[in-house]
Amino acid sequence: MSSITPSLQQPRPRFRTWLHIVVLIVLPAVVFSNTLRNDYHLDSIYRIKDNTELDCVWPPWRFFTDVRTGSTIPQITAFRPMMPFSHALDIGLSEAVGIDRLTGFHIGNIVIHVATSILLYLLFGKLLIYS
Repeated sequence: MSSITPSLQQPRPRFRTWLHIVVLIVLPAVVFSNTLRNDYHLDSIYRIKDNTELDCVWPPWRFFTDVRTGSTIPQITAFRPMMPFSHALDIGLSEAVGIDRLTGFHIGNIVIHVATSILLYLLFGKLLIYS
């Protein structure tokens, strides 16, 4: 048989993996850093800026049971519970750190992009090693 078992394959060097992860952190942070000075646009006025439901994170399950936490206008309200929950977390963390709410919101989005990129990189790395 010509197939190589996973135990006989060469593992990826850890330095190269960490270098790729550093690039996945720095590159999106640099690319999206211009958003830190942006203002509210379009539906973010109704979903974030004027939404008083986001001022308090507790109790967190209300974001998963009450559709009205997503927007101040019922016509654009949709059941997307992670969106208002993550916005409330961004606002709470930015107030705890002492930065502007909008800047905290943008930093939270950059962190989500970076974390997703790293998780996909690690997932595809595992899938390719054992294929």
